[in-house]
Amino acid sequence: MGNGHGFGNMLQEYLDDKKSPELSESKLMDLLSLKVDNAQIASACLSYRHDFGLMEGKERHQLMQEAVYWLEAWQKAMGVR
Repeated sequence: MGNGHGFGNMLQEYLDDKKSPELSESKLMDLLSLKVDNAQIASACLSYRHDFGLMEGKERHQLMQEAVYWLEAWQKAMGVR
């Protein structure tokens, strides 16, 4: 994964890659094995909920925690964790 692509670019490549399912699965595994920081979690939350920036601290924290739970659930389902 040393090609310098960010999560969004990798996800788009995965979604665009209809001709090579094996490669797509590999890209998905790369996405799911990423380590994310708070800034990336907040960015994902803002993409999911456009009012994220307007939320109070506790509500923002809860949504960020839910985002992490979903990532961990996907990682476990795909055998990454």
